Amino acid sequence: MIKRLKRGLNLDRMLLLAGAGTLAAAPFTACAGTAVGIEPSYFTGSYGTTQTVRIYDLPLSVYYRSGPWGFHAQFSYLSIHGNALVSGATVIRGSPGRGARSGPGDTWLEGRYRLYRSSASSFSVSPYVKLKVPTASRSQGFGTGSFDEEAGARFAWSFFHRLYPFAQLGYRFVGRASGLNLRDITTYEAGASLALRPHRYLTLSVGGHTPLERGIGPTDELLAAYTSRLTRQWELQAYAVHGLTANSTQKGGGLGVYRHF
Repeated sequence: MIKRLKRGLNLDRMLLLAGAGTLAAAPFTACAGTAVGIEPSYFTGSYGTTQTVRIYDLPLSVYYRSGPWGFHAQFSYLSIHGNALVSGATVIRGSPGRGARSGPGDTWLEGRYRLYRSSASSFSVSPYVKLKVPTASRSQGFGTGSFDEEAGARFAWSFFHRLYPFAQLGYRFVGRASGLNLRDITTYEAGASLALRPHRYLTLSVGGHTPLERGIGPTDELLAAYTSRLTRQWELQAYAVHGLTANSTQKGGGLGVYRHF
């Protein structure tokens, strides 16, 4: 059962990142229990090439939280316009997929455990693991056809029941795929959420990863998100993303709705 909402956001409810493994990672808050969300999104950019690639993403996310444990599963449906292949949160250059096509994306699974929480509830550490299950078609450009694994930790703080900084650092073991010169990457995110009023939060963050392919630069993106808890059951989130490097999404955004149980 969802507990009664309290003023502000406590660290136990800063559970997972919505969009784990997609082209953006918008912060998401969750109480103990289950939540299901859908967040139509759009991204565009050249991703280090001479052409424009447009990606429409329709991710379905399922969250479960019990005590210090948190779990997240994400299933997506993609529509890609342009010569591109999607791998995790990255578009790979020189990919076989061409034209406009649509189909299922990869499936991402995540588990998280709150290892440490200060007595004053002002700081917490949560190690996590992620697994990318290759459910997407490589020939259509929706995935590499290989498993990826990631491990890392998320750090969160609380100040005055109003400001909630966070940081996350991980290392992803990228599955090798024939014909692709892929490499393992370090992932990161850092930012803060500000409580504008009860159950209304503005989040700013920067995130990305080291080069996924040899000979190209890193991926770094700036994200702004607004989250509104309308009722005990319903939550809305809108976000926009802007790329900071040539290999990043030039611009994008999404609007999601979440149902808590």
